Amino acid sequence: MSYITGMIVALGTVASVLFLSFVEPDVDLNQVLEDCKSKDDSIRIAAIAKLGDYPDSLSETAPMACRYSAGVNDKERNAAEIAIQNMGAEMLPHVVAMLSSDQSLDVNGACNAFGLIGGETQVGDEGLFALVQSEDYRKNFLGLKALQSMGNTALPIIDRVQELLHHKEFNVQLRACNVMAALGPNAEPALDDLLELAEKGNLSVRSSAMIAIGSIGTVSDDPRILESLSSKLDQFKAMEKERALLGLAMMGERAKSVLPKVESLMNDRTKSLMPEAAYAFVQMGGELGEAEAVLLSLKDDFTYQNRVLVQIEKLGQNATAPMIDLAIEKLESTEPSVREAAVFALAKMGSRAQKALPELRKVAAKDEDILVRQSASDAIKALKQNE
Repeated sequence: MSYITGMIVALGTVASVLFLSFVEPDVDLNQVLEDCKSKDDSIRIAAIAKLGDYPDSLSETAPMACRYSAGVNDKERNAAEIAIQNMGAEMLPHVVAMLSSDQSLDVNGACNAFGLIGGETQVGDEGLFALVQSEDYRKNFLGLKALQSMGNTALPIIDRVQELLHHKEFNVQLRACNVMAALGPNAEPALDDLLELAEKGNLSVRSSAMIAIGSIGTVSDDPRILESLSSKLDQFKAMEKERALLGLAMMGERAKSVLPKVESLMNDRTKSLMPEAAYAFVQMGGELGEAEAVLLSLKDDFTYQNRVLVQIEKLGQNATAPMIDLAIEKLESTEPSVREAAVFALAKMGSRAQKALPELRKVAAKDEDILVRQSASDAIKALKQNE
């Protein structure tokens, strides 16, 4: 069976394409490159995903994957992102030059790669900094989009990022907030600006500013941090309250004085934030058993079940035995998104989730959704590392 045929049989539909570890590794790269130009969606998308399987040819495959990741075709973008993630950090030196290209597709694609790989790689820093320093807001946006996933990489240009918190384009403001959140306590010089945005920015900017404020609050004793985040729990907009909960969760027990408010949200069925409040409650020093009871009470509610699993995933190795059992149970959900969320949760639980391996192997082998199958395979690898 050819790699294309194998991919099509496994996928069923092109829309759910994902790189498969079982495709033949010895397919000639020239054939794959030719297939990337095919007018047949199934052939082209499979070939784009396959680009990530040639570590000795990154000078050719990495720029191509980046360009596809910045295109307008959703299927091509998804396949390219998979290829980039499979290439890993080794591909970054091969796309650094694209950061200074006069072609927007190249710049966008390279920034996508740096953002997807993440971490403080020190590769391409100068190129990313140049984008943020540019007078072109589109370049600012792209540079910030990459840096928001790169930890403290942006620290040398924190003054410029702080300036961009006040840019007239709200998308630039939002990304600048995200970079400040990535900088964590190092973003404290921008606290006044972030507090102002938390009050006066548009909804998205206000929400992102709150996460950055919470990251600063992990070490800062400035009373305005807790006052700001606590006040947002009284707002009407669910997004504001959710991001405030995230900020408070980041602060941990430093935010313990706000636990009564969070507990109220956690137990209020007229609100929509019970799962998120349960997670924040635990992080802030509340009893894990109380949060567990809330999360388990929502397990069969269609509105909440995905979000319950997301919060259990965030608890990771702190998840209780009943939470582990719930995640295993949800591997049999009729909803692919729920099964995938269950897989993600189990992958983060470490050695305590070893009993899930038999069920995960079944999912990896037989699930009808390729995304879920691949995620299960990745989860098995993660759990085996903790054996």
